Parts: sequence; C-alpha cells; structure tokens
Amino acid sequence: MEFVERVSADNLKLVTRNTYNIFHSCKLNLPELVQFIYTPEDNPSYYELLKRLESSSFGPPLIYDLSMAIHFPFFDTEASCIPNLFNLSNSTAINDFRNTYGLPRLLCYLYNNEEISFADMFSALTAIGYSDEYIKKAIQISLDYCLINTEFGVKLDDLNNDTMLSLSSSGIFMLESSICDKRYLSYVCEDTPMDNEYVVEIKEKYTPGSSASNIQNRKKAEDNFVKFLVKEDNRELSDVINKRKWDRHSFLRDFSMFLDGQPVPISKYISRRISEQG
Repeated sequence: MEFVERVSADNLKLVTRNTYNIFHSCKLNLPELVQFIYTPEDNPSYYELLKRLESSSFGPPLIYDLSMAIHFPFFDTEASCIPNLFNLSNSTAINDFRNTYGLPRLLCYLYNNEEISFADMFSALTAIGYSDEYIKKAIQISLDYCLINTEFGVKLDDLNNDTMLSLSSSGIFMLESSICDKRYLSYVCEDTPMDNEYVVEIKEKYTPGSSASNIQNRKKAEDNFVKFLVKEDNRELSDVINKRKWDRHSFLRDFSMFLDGQPVPISKYISRRISEQG
C-alpha cells in the first residue's frame, strides 16, 4: 500500500481509484500475479493483495506501468490518477517553458518554503513571469491530485489570500521520487507538448510482436524527454535571469531542487537521480 498511499496523500477517493486501476491495468499479468502472491486459503482483500504486490520483486518495477497504463499500453490520461507534472495547460505555443515547468515550480516553492499564504504563492509565481491563468491552473491541478494541503477547501474558489498552502505527502513523493523515475518519465512524455525532434511516436513504443524494438524506443523516449527538460529549464533560467533580473542562486533556491546541499536546475536534479539508478 505504500506507493498508493503516497501518490494519493491518504485521500480515500484517490486510494480507491489507484488501487482499482492497478488491478485493472492492461499491463497486469493476472494469472502470474495470482500464482505469485495469492493463496485461496486466506481469501485476501484487494488491499492485502496490493501490499503483497508492492513488497514483492514482482511489483515495484511495474508499479508505474500498472497505475498509468490502464485501458491502453500507453499513458491513459483519462483513467490514471497519476498527474503529469510537465504539462500544465496542453500549450503548444513555441518555447512555452512555463507549460512544462509551471507545476514543478509551484511544488518546489512549497517544498523549499514549507507553508505560505495563497497571496504569497501567487506573488512568487507572478514575479518569475507566470500569468494569472497559469498560476490558477497549477493550483487547481495540485488540489485535484492532492499535491498540496490547504486549511480548507479543494477548489480554487474556496481559497482566499490568507489561506495557507503546504506541500502534501503526495507532492513531496512526486518531487523526490516520481519525477526521477524512468518509468514515470516514459509515460508523461507521451502527454507533454514538445518539439518534434524529441518526440518518439506511440506506435514505435508499443508495436505488437516487436519487444526488443519497443524497449529500445521507450529508452530513446526517456532520454529524449530528459534532453527536452534540460532545454526548457535553460530557457526559463535565461528568461528569469536576463529579462526579469533574478539572481540565479536565488531563483534556484526557491523554485528548484537541491543536490549535495546546493540548489540546482530541476533537469539536473532529475538527470543525476536517474544516473544513480543505473
């Protein structure tokens, strides 16, 4: 249950939906699962089966596959309850790095500042160039997926300037674990607008009967996506430093992640963490 609890922030609705998705995923080999962790004598519940799945060697490598590919072998954005942190508003505008990094900036700001008011959050994102529309979208998505905690309310209209915001356990998990997981990136790249040079077509990743080619192309998609994230990161850094006159260290300190005690671009944080996975 650890994975489900962490991505669901202990929200019962999300826990139930994520559990349901995992056991109904097209990636789940049910006969093999039953043989591996099920014994008829003890008649385990869904939750007990999930605990066994997560604690077994059979489960952890597949957990993002099972929770993100539900009815289709690719990222099922309609059914999955796992958010894509790198697509704020489906913007296809040229060089729209804010579509790519809007959610991570909001979450990182809360991660680095613990608890702040709605008004201060709005001001902070405005100061680095985000529009009211993008800020509201980022906050609403964060509320929908329980990535942030509030004193009250789960809709943007419920909040006022003095409402305090903080990062939820799910938001922390997404920053510390999910965005650095190659399987997570392999799926979210399918739902992120980006330059054609970085795109690997869906059909090239899931062609029936082409296992070796599929694996190679999924690996290529992951690598390309990280390169895309580096490019967008650099675009935003250039904008906030040259156009908005921010100090690089101050920007990274507030809106990015840390490695070895120093703030670094989010893309560098992701690249290092991935390299450590081998």
